Amino acid sequence: KSRLYDFKKKLVEILEKNMTEPQVSLLAGILLGEDRVFTDEFEENVRKSGTSHIVAASGYNVTILILMTDRIFGFLDKRKRNLLSLLVIWCFCVMSGLSASIVRASIVGSLTLIGRLFGKYQSIHRSFIIGIFLFVFFSPTVIFDVGFQLSILATSGLIYLSPSIENFLEGKKVKIGETFKEYTLTTMSCTLSTMP
Repeated sequence: KSRLYDFKKKLVEILEKNMTEPQVSLLAGILLGEDRVFTDEFEENVRKSGTSHIVAASGYNVTILILMTDRIFGFLDKRKRNLLSLLVIWCFCVMSGLSASIVRASIVGSLTLIGRLFGKYQSIHRSFIIGIFLFVFFSPTVIFDVGFQLSILATSGLIYLSPSIENFLEGKKVKIGETFKEYTLTTMSCTLSTMP
């Protein structure tokens, strides 16, 4: 644990030497889950732009880590990459201070990776339900946590709304590229599902 904290501290020091504020704090939040103080004006701009979820360590970071591990270690077989991704996300979880949002995201990410390990790509639906059940079972008051509610809604958007919109567009013979699918469609699905 202390080695991970030392590693994080060194990375933040490198960022501080090479960048200025608020870029340092923003990048430290995105990459390392570092909770830094922003100016009131910058925080207001982040809130208005709807990008505050990027600054806090959350499922966004876990997703990036899984994709990055897959890309960097593409020469390894699928099983080894999934095991390595599990190790990476839990090291990140500890390094970022075990906040509630990152622990939640790491558990859901782990369930998905375990499903992939056993070759059951369709198990995301079961993993999602099991994840919610485990959270509520071990901490029933978590259902009143707004972060938990938003996590469930955003994940529901990715799992259920995103494919529905994609199928609708394909049914209307609308051509959608991979960039649209990966970025625009997923962001739109999360935004629509968390809007209530």
